[in-house]
Order: sequence, then structure tokens, then C-alpha cells
Amino acid sequence: MYPPGEDREDTTFANIQDRRAVGDQAQSMADHTVTPRLVVPDVHAALAFYTTCLGAVRGPLHAEPSGHVVHSEIRIGQHTVSLTQARREWGLDASETLGGSPVLLTLTVTDASAVGTVMTDGGATVIVPIEDRPYGKREGRIRDPFGHLWIISQTLPAPDKTAHTRRAPTPDHLTG
Repeated sequence: MYPPGEDREDTTFANIQDRRAVGDQAQSMADHTVTPRLVVPDVHAALAFYTTCLGAVRGPLHAEPSGHVVHSEIRIGQHTVSLTQARREWGLDASETLGGSPVLLTLTVTDASAVGTVMTDGGATVIVPIEDRPYGKREGRIRDPFGHLWIISQTLPAPDKTAHTRRAPTPDHLTG
């Protein structure tokens, strides 16, 4: 609740102009992309897992002469995900050293159960079982071997409304 006398919205001309400028800037950013970068302890193991279990396609990989991987890319469907090797001195901590990942990555697939099975067979852990949900999805949450959380999601077909609209038989005393 707002304190007495405090307006809910600043409608001064200057504030309205500031909001328009922010809106214009946001609109000009609409054609940009956001690419998640997962920090993992072993990029090569992560690449193997994501290509095997999620059907990812490997992209470029850049490593220092020491072998430390500073950048790698995979494509999952139409989307790019970057990977980098954990390095504490650069502030790049793997999720396991942080006590888990606060980020959820949603992967929409045609068969969530099959993908979940492949992931768990590859070393992932089920956090929330993949099940039909009341909001029209079959999904669950899986932690990959590198600590990243994935919602594996599948859109369920819309219920067939005609199957539920059959007419009840007319009682004999009404058919006269």
C-alpha cells in the first residue's frame, strides 16, 4: 500500500518523456538476441552431454594455449548457447561451487519423457518429474551433470471438446 498522500504514478511531463525515451530505446533493441552462457567445470564433457542428450550441434570452440576453454557454442534448435570453463579468478564459478543454479532453461521438445530419459541416462538428475500439467504442458525439471536446471517441456494437444459434449439420453417419460 502507498503511504497517504503519495501518488501511485509520477505523471509529470519530464517523467513521461523519460519513459518514452526508454520505450524507444527498448524498441530499437528488439532485433538483438540474448545468448545464455553456461559456466561448467569441463566444457568437453558438457559438449558431449548436450550433443548426445539434447541433440545440440557443436559450434566454434576457443581455448587458451593451456587448454582452458574460454568460449564454445552449441545450437539447440534455432538457439545458441555458449559454454565457458569455470575460472574462479575471473569470477566464473560453476553452479556446483555456488550451491546450485538459480537459472532455469526451458527446452520445448516434441517428447519430453524421451528427452528426460536420455538426460537421466546421461547422468542428469530429476528434480521435478515430467508429468502432464493442468496448464497444457507435459514438463518437469532436470539438473544436468554440471548443475544447470532445465525445464523439459512439451505442449499437449488441446482437449477434444466434442468428446465431452455428447448428449445424454432422453428419459423415456419425456419422449412420450
